[in-house]
Amino acid sequence: MKELTSQNVRPNGGRVLDFGCGVGRLSQALTTHFEEVHGVDVSAPMVKKANEFNRYPDLCTYHLNPRPDLQLFPSNHFDFIYSNIVLQHIEPENSLEYIREFFRIIKPDGTVVFQVLKPTLSRRLFPQFAVDVYRKFKHGDRPLIGMFGIPESRLKATIGAAGARILNLGIDHSPDLGWRWKSVKVVATKDS
Repeated sequence: MKELTSQNVRPNGGRVLDFGCGVGRLSQALTTHFEEVHGVDVSAPMVKKANEFNRYPDLCTYHLNPRPDLQLFPSNHFDFIYSNIVLQHIEPENSLEYIREFFRIIKPDGTVVFQVLKPTLSRRLFPQFAVDVYRKFKHGDRPLIGMFGIPESRLKATIGAAGARILNLGIDHSPDLGWRWKSVKVVATKDS
């Protein structure tokens, strides 16, 4: 099999954002389909590794973004935005802000694909302070990766208010998340 290099890759076109790119594995794969790939992550060590592993620097750029928005990109900039297993680790208010930003930076008729968690219970069993006390007792001061869900009604309202519409919203059965969560894959577009 012929090794892909930036000299023999023939992308079909367009500009893509890999939100929560980590070390850039997916971003690298997207270079075979897009003229311009941007990976963005909140973690400086991940972006550093992504740049070290970048085999297509003329097609793929990585960005560190510690901000709760995507202001580093102009409006109507991307043809495709993808995010998987990222937003579920961000507090819902910030996740919803990023989702609003996805639709600000996607071009009209562009496609946004992302995954979020949906709580399986309509209301919380325990107040947040009780959950925080339990986590502190069980885990001490060790850092934890949080899991957060967004109720479907809030998700739909946020997408609609951003001038976008959902093309497909379906349960993603691949991850085993237990009884508390359902993983939801959203495919949406911004109207022209």
